[in-house]
Amino acid sequence: MKLDEVLRSEGLTCAIPYANISGVLKAISESMADGKERAITFCGDDQELSFPQAVGWEFATAPEECPPGKETLGDFHTHIPEEEVEHLPPRYSVYDLEDDLRKRRKVSCVGGPQLVLEDRRVFWQRNIVCHRFDTEHPEYEDFRERFLPAASEAGDYYDWLSTELDLEDREATPEERAEYKEHENKVNALIEEAKSKGIIKSCAPFSIPDVEGVLTEQRPEVVPVPVPRVKTEQLVFAGSAFTRYTNLDTGEVRIERMY
Repeated sequence: MKLDEVLRSEGLTCAIPYANISGVLKAISESMADGKERAITFCGDDQELSFPQAVGWEFATAPEECPPGKETLGDFHTHIPEEEVEHLPPRYSVYDLEDDLRKRRKVSCVGGPQLVLEDRRVFWQRNIVCHRFDTEHPEYEDFRERFLPAASEAGDYYDWLSTELDLEDREATPEERAEYKEHENKVNALIEEAKSKGIIKSCAPFSIPDVEGVLTEQRPEVVPVPVPRVKTEQLVFAGSAFTRYTNLDTGEVRIERMY
């Protein structure tokens, strides 16, 4: 089958990552073992697919380029959860979608571990979530031209605000939060529009328990502990999100990154 025929089929495009499923699952386990993100590029021509791999850093990675003569179809990369949010499944950020659209990817995947509690057992599950981008959709170019500037503006404002807050050691003002929320709402509305029109389509998710010994199943010891009164607030930005916990008994404040 010709490559362009594969890419015209939603099911076949979504199946591209699973041609190297062992490599994808191994990348998730290796990332959890050493804390470094991995990336796998999906390369292809009319004859075969190939999957160059790269090892990145703690919260970033750069996919390898495809060999000469092969088209870059998309990529997979791992997301590494921080200790306090290990129960969350992997998810896309606006930065991921912006990068995918800027590079005109056909399919893009993110994978990571999820801590599963089931029948008093605790075990790691490796999850893979993919999206297909219909670059032949009649409204693809129009959406792309509107989304990329909006996402860049949101990212630039987030970077500026983060730097200001770090330098001045303060929290965002209501006005700053409102301005960022305006950027965020604009970007999210465009993403939902693209999904509703079929420009961005979700592939069926895939999950499998870890079986390589890096992430092991274990039975927890149940220890009763006093539960403090805690106020929880979520701070959501374009490329990341944080949860702020305020202990109403002691006044202690703790901020944890979600993604």
